[in-house]
Amino acid sequence: MLKNATQSKPSNASKSAILETAYRLFGERSLEDVSIRELAKEANVNISSIHYYYGSKEELYLAVVSSITEIMAQKAGEFTRAFTEAQKEGEATDAFYIHWLKHLVEMIARSMIGRLKKNNYLHRIIIREQMTPSKGFELLYQQGLEPVLTILDDLIARISKQEISSCEVRARTHTLLGQIVIFSVQQLTITQRMPFLQEDEERNMEIIIQTILENVEYILWGIVAKRDRL
Repeated sequence: MLKNATQSKPSNASKSAILETAYRLFGERSLEDVSIRELAKEANVNISSIHYYYGSKEELYLAVVSSITEIMAQKAGEFTRAFTEAQKEGEATDAFYIHWLKHLVEMIARSMIGRLKKNNYLHRIIIREQMTPSKGFELLYQQGLEPVLTILDDLIARISKQEISSCEVRARTHTLLGQIVIFSVQQLTITQRMPFLQEDEERNMEIIIQTILENVEYILWGIVAKRDRL
């Protein structure tokens, strides 16, 4: 009897399959547009397995959002450690801060944009939560977005010599990120207007990334010039 009960218990492989399937389906469509029956079918598990591991469809969605915040927190932690070490050795100049801010923007761009032909569901969930927030938004914001935004605020404040909490600093933070968002949400338009992406996607995605970084550098040195005129 005990042996049979053990065999009927869902496996860790099922748990992973459920989460990976939920990540894909919730990336493609909203929470309301995905049924628990579809989740079970696509993950090749019983509906009872979803209830066993995650309780409900809503809790499963929060688990997906939590996995995204873990990725973001990991990236933010890696950047912070590298930046802290660099501060011990490098001189705190405008060029130093601009270099590291560009490095962080590049990390974000590569995570958010990905390859245009690949199904990068991370950026879809992040953007949808800001357009039509669910219960997952506070989790996403507090544990994922806010730590990254605070790092950007800090670097911009160092460059501009303004308070980190000032409207000017925060507006600049979101301005720098705005171009990444544009490339994330307009992928179909971009592939229509830039068909060369289909020829050598990896190489041409680099053109987009480098263009974003060029814009960041122009903006930041413009901030320095404006600061020095005051």
